[in-house]
Amino acid sequence: MRRLAELGHSTAAFLSAPRGMAADTDRLRYFRRLARELGVRPVIVYSPLTITDVRKATATLLTRREAPTVIITNSDYTALGIYKTAHDLGLRIGPDVSVIGHDDLPTSELLDPPLATIRLNGQEIGPGADGAVARPGSARRLRRPGGTGRTRFPAGAGPFR
Repeated sequence: MRRLAELGHSTAAFLSAPRGMAADTDRLRYFRRLARELGVRPVIVYSPLTITDVRKATATLLTRREAPTVIITNSDYTALGIYKTAHDLGLRIGPDVSVIGHDDLPTSELLDPPLATIRLNGQEIGPGADGAVARPGSARRLRRPGGTGRTRFPAGAGPFR
């Protein structure tokens, strides 16, 4: 969130699992807190995590009058639906809307442009974590809203600490 604010994003959306599912509780709490601290307007979208449902939710989100310039999704898998919907709407990933996933799946590199993703260190959040919020580990590419340049972050040195 700090890096997003530095890049000029004023509205950030978080695409979450449906309410009541435990998957995103800590991530949403952290997202809301940092958005408030940084003066970024948070938008939370709850959706079933099928590509079809994510595409519907993303279309609604990106056609709003004040659409966010970045969407953070709860997994790299659901980012595919965001990419496809943005493309269908004539939006470019990066210059028009940035997308950030979670999990750093190997397939994230196959998206065009490759997905900016957050890698969680499984050893740090494994046994003994006792529900603590995981600290994201790295992101590959983010763009300024309306910009075309890339910012590259080496693995393990990401801005989401």
